Amino acid sequence: MRLSIITINYNNCKGLEKTLESISNQSTKDFEWCVIDGGSTDGSVEVLRKNESLITYWKSEPDSGIYDAMNKGIKAANGDFLLFLNSGDYLCESDVISKFYEYPGDEDIIYGDIMYETESGLRRIKSMSKQNLTICDFWIHTLPHQASFIKRTAFDKYGYYNEKVSVSADWLFYIKSIIIGGASYKHLDLAVAAMQPDGLSSKRTYSSEIVYLEELIPKRILCDIPKAVSLAEIQEVPFCGFIYKVLYRLASILKSMRHHSLNE
Repeated sequence: MRLSIITINYNNCKGLEKTLESISNQSTKDFEWCVIDGGSTDGSVEVLRKNESLITYWKSEPDSGIYDAMNKGIKAANGDFLLFLNSGDYLCESDVISKFYEYPGDEDIIYGDIMYETESGLRRIKSMSKQNLTICDFWIHTLPHQASFIKRTAFDKYGYYNEKVSVSADWLFYIKSIIIGGASYKHLDLAVAAMQPDGLSSKRTYSSEIVYLEELIPKRILCDIPKAVSLAEIQEVPFCGFIYKVLYRLASILKSMRHHSLNE
């Protein structure tokens, strides 16, 4: 099992250097690093040239957006698993890759947690760790691409990222692969990467992506998801969950009594 780290960059020289430092500090060098630059003019290309000994593959040319660049990275990568660590993101510790290699890697998607930069320091954000993820889970959350190790074959099977989408094509990919396609997945209790609060991942909204989701899920199902999400959230609150269960049980009893009386 070998890992490919894919980094996309466009005029973010300082962020690229931060990512580069964390990759160069890894205790194991048994991985490849592919960098896709969108034709930067801020010194990023010079940084890449100076560090070619660390980089397996890099290219600098204009692209049509972040997912066009990420798809280029997929095509260039040779690893069994891919990790998208974009410029500005960085691996939390020097042994992150070594710890990942300790796991068998049988699943299509193996994901850990991310660290989020705040004014008071790094805060760990726990990824969805349920045994069975549902469409309702993805309606309000997603898996962090900075902490997700995705099998190369999963992209061959479920398709690459939708380049028409601005900032949430990875969200759509998870729904297409996990929810619709039945891809296998596993959560690791491992803080993989840290992200900055001004990154694209912090700005994602899913409202504009519904039109693309309708290509995967019928409207008659999509329209009921917000209701299911609301009920699921209510049940997560201890007291509200208790009341909901009592009312549900009472409604079931009344329905049974009414059905019984009608049959008499």
